[in-house]
Amino acid sequence: MVNTVAIFGAESSDLQSKISSSIAKKRALDTLNKAKLFLWQQKYLSTTIQQSMLNESVTHTMYSPVCYLEVNNAGNRVDKTVFSSNYLQVMGNGNKKNELVENFSSGSHKWQKLSREDQKKIRLYLDNEIHSRMSANDSHSVRVREMIQKIANLDAILGING
Repeated sequence: MVNTVAIFGAESSDLQSKISSSIAKKRALDTLNKAKLFLWQQKYLSTTIQQSMLNESVTHTMYSPVCYLEVNNAGNRVDKTVFSSNYLQVMGNGNKKNELVENFSSGSHKWQKLSREDQKKIRLYLDNEIHSRMSANDSHSVRVREMIQKIANLDAILGING
């Protein structure tokens, strides 16, 4: 009977070690498969990005909308200002802004009235901005909203296309 207990203990111990090593191998294989999947997805993403990008270093012209404003003040003084979007970082430099003001005021551009389609788009955007920022319905807010819409006379705005 003593031999049976010793044999059972040895076999049980051997079986337990084989089960433990099998579990460890399975976990290692699962980890390797997850790492392989991650690396494959990373390579696929990198390839997709590389295929969608232009790898050229070519000088070219880029366009961005800006607003050039001339205001006639008392004493026949004309103030000239350029407004641009925040993402246009080159405009942050005062020299570039002054250069652009001089370019606009030089008279070398053909200024023309905005097309009806452009006026319609600007009016839609302006109305959305006014209503989102001035949602109150008190009499003061209504008057301010109406005054902004009167001031924004899109028929008097001139633009340069292209």
